[in-house]
Amino acid sequence: MFQAWFIRKYKEWSGDKIGIEASETEFARWLGITQQTVNYYLNGVFVPKRKDILKRLADKLGDEVYEILDQPTDKEKIMLILDQIPPQEYPRLIEELKRHYRVSPLNKTDPPDE
Repeated sequence: MFQAWFIRKYKEWSGDKIGIEASETEFARWLGITQQTVNYYLNGVFVPKRKDILKRLADKLGDEVYEILDQPTDKEKIMLILDQIPPQEYPRLIEELKRHYRVSPLNKTDPPDE
């Protein structure tokens, strides 16, 4: 199932490159993975398992990669964690997160201090 989805995404991506022969190498560079990895995915040799690669694929090709690979999205992971926290703790947790990420009124964030 992943292989068919990945091939379709590759064809969609290469179809956007009018007049250019879009290579696996260019696709790999755009995704931030190796050409060999792209080739493995296109030929059904491997499916991605590493979280950082799944995130890259989701960012570039769509969150449905998580469903296809039966993996929870980041949002689902957060919800699983929140389900373990008593509701009366939510306000305190939200305030801590706001302070940590310095959330502005425009819903933009600054990175936390290192």
